[in-house]
Amino acid sequence: MKIDASILEQLQSLVVLELMKRIQDGTATAGDLATAVRLLKDNGIDARSKDATELDERLKSILPFQAAPSDPDLID
Repeated sequence: MKIDASILEQLQSLVVLELMKRIQDGTATAGDLATAVRLLKDNGIDARSKDATELDERLKSILPFQAAPSDPDLID
């Protein structure tokens, strides 16, 4: 059985929207994040160093948490 490409596109859109919702509301699991990364990679979306500032700003606007301040007592 051959499935129409538009149905597959709709399914992919639903999966992406669900992953975004989970990431934004803080309920994403490690598996969800791995799936999101794989989807991005499979679709040729990556972050290059020249795009790092823009990517950082976008992530700050959608992620539900802020990075913890670095602890001066910890060694990186």
